[in-house]
Amino acid sequence: MDKGILGARTIKQASRLMKANVFTCTELVEATYANISANTHLNAYVNIRDKELALKEAEESQKRIEKSKFEKELPLLELGHVERILNIHSSV
Repeated sequence: MDKGILGARTIKQASRLMKANVFTCTELVEATYANISANTHLNAYVNIRDKELALKEAEESQKRIEKSKFEKELPLLELGHVERILNIHSSV
């Protein structure tokens, strides 16, 4: 069974794990790109953004998340970066 990326199978799970300080936005982006590289045979990703730009945005998001740690919930806008960075589509 697929355990997802860093233990998260959905964006919601990733949000919870980031909020619990299990991993950072940057670590999630790095792991996602590693997953893409490891599974090129699937041909399921299109329009992948530049990794360096994605990492820069992830670092900026992480800074905003760390500033908002005292708030009740992690801003969902931050996770929108992951979706925008990857722009994932299935070719199946």
